[in-house]
Formats: sequence, structure tokens, C-alpha cells
Amino acid sequence: MLQTQLVDREQLRVYTVPEAATLLRGCGHTWTNLNRERVTEFQLALLRVQIGLEDQIFAVARATGENCLIVSDRGTMDGRAFCDEDQFADVVGRAGKTLEELRDRYDGVIHLVSAADGAESHYNWDNFARSESVEEAKASDMRLRQMYLGHPHLKIVHNKGTFQEKMNVAMDIIYGWLQRRPPPHRTRRFLLRSPPDWSRVPGAKVTVHITITILAATQPQEVAMLLRRRPVEDSSNETFLYHRADSSNGLTAQHRISEREYEIYSQQRDPSRDVIEKRNTCFSYGGGFFDVAVVMTPARLNHMTVMYTDGEDEMTLPPFLDVIKETTGDQLYSNHGLSDRDRPLEPTPAA
Repeated sequence: MLQTQLVDREQLRVYTVPEAATLLRGCGHTWTNLNRERVTEFQLALLRVQIGLEDQIFAVARATGENCLIVSDRGTMDGRAFCDEDQFADVVGRAGKTLEELRDRYDGVIHLVSAADGAESHYNWDNFARSESVEEAKASDMRLRQMYLGHPHLKIVHNKGTFQEKMNVAMDIIYGWLQRRPPPHRTRRFLLRSPPDWSRVPGAKVTVHITITILAATQPQEVAMLLRRRPVEDSSNETFLYHRADSSNGLTAQHRISEREYEIYSQQRDPSRDVIEKRNTCFSYGGGFFDVAVVMTPARLNHMTVMYTDGEDEMTLPPFLDVIKETTGDQLYSNHGLSDRDRPLEPTPAA
């Protein structure tokens, strides 16, 4: 579907990376009699094959000099859902990588919810590498949703309507990333009274640090910014992004840049605006992804807490979030608005 639509309509060359597990299964590997040591060795082999396939296809795509899209059936973090943390830490270390490198090597991540969750009658074993029961597949799917937490472009597609409708939602997300059309769901923003009690939040949580610099000659209707992200607490790894959003048509452009490019762009910062530093904690709840950001600087914002999520108007918010109001579309709460030194001070929320 990707190759036919994007090649025909967008003149975009599409490469697809096959699932490493299926390749190894086709070579004769089986999942029986796997003790702890064998699971670790198998996951290491899977990771090396996945990285090798992706890197070589990327090299081929770059050599064409054409506009290309590379889509991986699975990702380098998927194996983490099928072993414990100590095992995967061993795998990652022996592969010479870090969790952040594996997670953030992709420009976008789409999680297609298994048919075992919401479309059970369509769950099958057509793929010879698939051996899980419906309940096992549903449990695996729930674990997989946690694996890419902290990625800046993580989307989930549920089983609503027909399979074709599900694929259409995924295609719309990709078209949005390619700046061909607005994304199917807007990012919604809510002002919170304070960060939640994290002990009440079930499941995995990932914290990232973000520094946002507004560039000179930027207007709210066409916001250019630099986003510097330190992927995980106590990590020295950083990703640098250039971001430009046009609210008039809903299209957003974002691409990675080098640290050197970041420093050059930083010289163009708007001196009348504050640099914003946030501590963002990402988690999954009730089938959705949520991102709670605490504004650490400037101090005038008094540690304002904002929550971001992709969702429909009727979505149910987690009960442990103390929401004051929704601020979606209110420029006062955008990054551009928060950086304004003349912005009215936010009153201290009542307890």
C-alpha cells in the first residue's frame, strides 16, 4: 500500500525493511527450548540483523539521490518487549549501542495495535513466525506500546472500523510527517495544576529534557524553533532538531541537524524571548500516549505543568491528572507564547 500510493501520487521511492524475526525463522530458527542464555543470544542476533538491514537499505536509498521513505516492519526496540531489562541491557551493550540510540534512530514510530486487541475475529496465524494465542498476542502488544516511550513522534493506531480504515489512518500520519497533508489527529494541550503523583501512574515512564529556542523574525502563525533534546535523565546523548510549523495549514516541518548546525542556528535566536527548558515525562495509559511537561525555566512561569496528547474530542483523560483547562489552539500556551517575556504571569493554582 505504501509503495503503490506514495510512488504513484508522490513520486517518492519507498523501501521496506522486512521483519528480522521472520527472516531468522525462515532460516530454520525455532522458539522452542529457549533458556535465558539462548533468549539473550537470539535477541542479540535479531538486533544485529535489524540494524544491518536498516543501515544498508538507508545507504542504498541515499545513493539514489532521490526522495525516499524507508519503512521498517519492526524496530530495534521491539526485542525489549520479549526479554527482561537485564537481558536487553546486555544485548544493547554487546551491540555497542544505547537505548536512546536505538529508540531515536527513527524519524517517526507508528504502533499498529494487534488484531488480538479489538479485532479478535481477524487474528490469525498466516505468518509462520507467529505462534502466540490471542491473549498472548494482546499482552505482547501492551508491552510493545511501552518500548518507544520518549520518542518525539510516537503514534498509535487502534482497531476501529475496517482494516482498510486502519491503514488509512496510518497513511494519513505518514502523509503528515511528509508535509503532504495535516495529521489525522491534532495534538491537544492541557494545563495541569501540578505534575501527577507518579506512583499512581501504571506502567513504564520515560523522562526527557527539552530546550526550545525561538528564532528571530518568528510569528505565531509560522513558528520556527530549535529543539534540543536530551533523551533520558543521566544520559549524555542528545538529538538536535529544526522545527517549523505553519498554523495556517496545519503542516509541520522537522528534521534532524548536527550539533554544529544547532550552534549556528542558535546564533539566530530571538533575543527578546526566553529560552524554554522543560522536563517531559512520557507514559501510556488506556490505549493512548501522554506527555507531561514541567517548565523548569524561565522562573517566571513558576514550574507550569502542561500535558500533551494526540486524541479525539471525546477521549477520556487519565484520572490521576488534575486538569485546570484545555489550552489547545491558545497561542498564549504555545512555545512561542511561553517564551514571551511580556506574557501575563500565570496565577498560582489553588491547591
